[in-house]
Amino acid sequence: MTVKKAGPAPSMPVQVNVLPSKGMSIPVSANEAERAWLAQQAGVESVETFRADLTLKRWQRDGVKLSGNLRADLTQACIVTLEPVAGHAEETIERTFVPPDSRLAKPRLNSDGEWLLDAEGADPPDVLEADTLEIWGVLLEHFLLAIDPFPRAPGAVFNEAENPQAEDDRPPSPFAVLNKLKRPD
Repeated sequence: MTVKKAGPAPSMPVQVNVLPSKGMSIPVSANEAERAWLAQQAGVESVETFRADLTLKRWQRDGVKLSGNLRADLTQACIVTLEPVAGHAEETIERTFVPPDSRLAKPRLNSDGEWLLDAEGADPPDVLEADTLEIWGVLLEHFLLAIDPFPRAPGAVFNEAENPQAEDDRPPSPFAVLNKLKRPD
């Protein structure tokens, strides 16, 4: 696997307290250095293309909502043969952020003090610690979720029968041991 040495993390801070009322469009098309950084962070061989079309809008009274999608073409190593495997990642982004003093930042608790989460409901908002949102941090999170964690080359199969040592390494079956006790040969 040949991963290029990546430089420092890309940065795209967006000032969220001065957003236009109709929102802000944020197109991202990663350059070579940014793609090398993404490849290094994801542990893949290379990222050939990486694009994101995002929109940042005011949400509720004091929050912001980031929505859009990302698409990437990448090369990963097959988990069986280590051959290069072409892959594609696509992810929809829907995130909300609120300041730490927002009532929406506080978790809902039941009478026992446990968090109340709705598995089918929307995710709770993320807490925004400053007046800026780092777009590359959000993009990296979603990119890592979108890539195939177990890429396989076409036709690549892991078969223990092809490895005779694998059978010798296995402990004997308890039933096989009992069977030998029952019928001594």
